[in-house]
Amino acid sequence: MCEIPLNIFPNIVNMLGQMTVDVNAMCLDPSVTYVLMIEQRETAPCEVLNPAVARCRLPKILDWGTKTVYFQPLSGLANDEKAYIGYIYFGNS
Repeated sequence: MCEIPLNIFPNIVNMLGQMTVDVNAMCLDPSVTYVLMIEQRETAPCEVLNPAVARCRLPKILDWGTKTVYFQPLSGLANDEKAYIGYIYFGNS
């Protein structure tokens, strides 16, 4: 993956889940499976839409507030590949 900042839209979401966020992380490989780790506890599966955008489906988060998220290849969980870091605010409405 390329070394660029991570952009997440929207970055304010409902904590009840069933929502998607788009991650702009250029140089994505469509043949690789990516995940969005939320506080290193929950994972959101991501689908690559094009080389610059992946769409991630968020799970229910039972705690509101700002969470650190890590976007990385699924294989990166095992072989310690660098994760790209961003933030999402989970609200209760």
